[in-house]
Amino acid sequence: MSKMGGSTPKEHIETIRAEYHVSKGTRTHRSYQNSCEIIGRELGGDTTQFLMELTQNAEDNHYDDAETQPKLELQLLADDPTQHAGCKGAVLTYNNERGFRQEDIESICDMGESSKKKTTRQWDAHKGGRGYIGEKGIGFKSVFKISPCPHIFSRNQDGAYDFKFQKDPDEEVGLGFVVPKWVDVVPDQFCAVFLVIDVVAAKTL
Repeated sequence: MSKMGGSTPKEHIETIRAEYHVSKGTRTHRSYQNSCEIIGRELGGDTTQFLMELTQNAEDNHYDDAETQPKLELQLLADDPTQHAGCKGAVLTYNNERGFRQEDIESICDMGESSKKKTTRQWDAHKGGRGYIGEKGIGFKSVFKISPCPHIFSRNQDGAYDFKFQKDPDEEVGLGFVVPKWVDVVPDQFCAVFLVIDVVAAKTL
């Protein structure tokens, strides 16, 4: 994918969308969508897998200095401020990191790349061998277990990144999971990752 260069965060997101749009209707395009759907189904054995992924991301994120203690706060809302169809409630996550870097944005919008050094599956013996994937691009896809439309609101030296993904194929690009879409209106509950909860998934939380 193309790097942001001197463009704004919104232009960066639009560039990524354009790159996916070029391949629309091709065999590569269809193959990518199939791969996204397969990985989305296979990531984790239960709907709580995304919690381990978000925790791992918080541990691996970039902070102001070595003395900064990583913090991750989760908040569960009864209502969905975005009023996304078929959803009830939302999970908000807050993290005191520096914010998403350009390479993090590129990674999370791709299925095969990663901005992390650790890309192997790690296992927690205290969880009965259940593992998580220490990779921002792939591991983040586990949020689709509970959310059809995860949002990301991040602030850093490059500016404000406010965008979302959707599980269903994007109406313009024709791909789901990895195609970002800019969000012009940020909810009052500003956070790092905002997950609207699927009605069915809500019963398991």
